[in-house]
Amino acid sequence: MECTREMCVRAAIGIDARKAFSAHRDPIIINYEVRRQTMEAVQSWVSEHKLTSIGSLWASAMGVSLAYSSRARSTPFKPSIRLIHARMHAQALTLAVLSGAAAYHYYEKQQNCNQAENAIVAN
Repeated sequence: MECTREMCVRAAIGIDARKAFSAHRDPIIINYEVRRQTMEAVQSWVSEHKLTSIGSLWASAMGVSLAYSSRARSTPFKPSIRLIHARMHAQALTLAVLSGAAAYHYYEKQQNCNQAENAIVAN
């Protein structure tokens, strides 16, 4: 069987050759593996760059809120009021994300402690 471009790309990103060569028969397995690997890569990047991801989320929320408020012309607010509302929306979202990040950090710390205790007990 000749290796097609798609199979070679999938094999190059870390999916084993057996699954890559069976891609034409079962694409659901390949799609799941690619999505799982992508999600793991995103999670590792976010865990390494926490402040950058939170800052970019804040900036995105600010832009979306400004775009929405300027598009919804039903309320005739001044641009300064729209900017204040956009900042408030972005801050609320950022607080929610920071709370989630704190909970995730606590969970991750507890999980690492449990693994260390299990390793000590096993030895």
